[in-house]
Amino acid sequence: MCLARVDVMDWPCDQGAFMSDVARIEAVSDGLVLTSLMGEVREIRGRIRSIDFMKSVVLVEPQKGRERDDGNGPPTARTAPNPK
Repeated sequence: MCLARVDVMDWPCDQGAFMSDVARIEAVSDGLVLTSLMGEVREIRGRIRSIDFMKSVVLVEPQKGRERDDGNGPPTARTAPNPK
């Protein structure tokens, strides 16, 4: 099984990875929808900067100049409702 870790550029290192155990990444009109192995869904406005298949790491460049969606996470991230 091959799961990925998603890191976001300019994300504080002391907070760890933006999301771990990512099983699915879907490109949507204003960013990416990330789904973990356990079904957690998070959205981030940005684009994939690089993918390292050997290390299973996806680096995302957040979209600049957008307001924070809620009081949690970086200015471009939000947790999406689980579609189940």
